[in-house]
Amino acid sequence: MFGTKVMFRKMVGPNASRGQVAVCFSALGIMNAALLWPVALGLFLSGSESVPWPDLPWITLLAAATMLLGITFKIVLKICTTKIQMLITFITLRKYT
Repeated sequence: MFGTKVMFRKMVGPNASRGQVAVCFSALGIMNAALLWPVALGLFLSGSESVPWPDLPWITLLAAATMLLGITFKIVLKICTTKIQMLITFITLRKYT
């Protein structure tokens, strides 16, 4: 964990904005998806890695995915509402000055 923090600070810098952090993690996720899907597909097609579909804890997975989606929406909407409030405040102050 400490190594990833150090590497992240070296790549982005100590004073990274939210946008820079979001772009960095989005690029990391896209890179992981682009580079690792052939490995997973090869393991699945060769039969060395099998997925026991009936034995998966579907309720737990669905609950975790729903909570993660809810948290993501909450964060995104909070950022959006903050930006809108700042814009309204700027317009109001500009109107009365």
